[in-house]
Amino acid sequence: MGKLVKVFLFHSVSIHFLLTGILTRSITQAHADVNPTAAAREKGRLPPLVTRLHRLNFDRVIRNNEFVLVEFFDPECGACQVFRPTYLRVARILKDSVGTMPRGRGRVVRVGKLNAVQNWGLAVRYDVSLVPTIILFRHGVPIRYAGQKSAHPLAHWVLNIVNRETEYGN
Repeated sequence: MGKLVKVFLFHSVSIHFLLTGILTRSITQAHADVNPTAAAREKGRLPPLVTRLHRLNFDRVIRNNEFVLVEFFDPECGACQVFRPTYLRVARILKDSVGTMPRGRGRVVRVGKLNAVQNWGLAVRYDVSLVPTIILFRHGVPIRYAGQKSAHPLAHWVLNIVNRETEYGN
């Protein structure tokens, strides 16, 4: 793909996320999102096993955790809303499974969500143009999930990577 086409696509995706965010968010909601984790947990919308990621904590969370599973989503997206319970099931499966794997003892997979509209710079950095997009960060290196958007195949994919990491020491 030519350099001009890449630059055009980069700017098109950036403008799309920017305009979507501006058009769908009210100023009141934007002020409430200053501390999204605390606000969401207070309202009971986000279980503690899923971390709300944003531009201020994203790099730190990725850097400080061996494995981080991230869903890039748009709150206005119908597919994202349908996928939400599935993603929570995946978080529960990973919480219950990783510590009990024979070679996975002591391994923790941090599960997080990132609003791609509010954090469009991060979405662009990881080439997220469709939502929901699932990326597993292994030692900070992104691995994009391309399988079925259902709980067991996604959890199985993550557990295989964690198990392989432990088995071969990669």
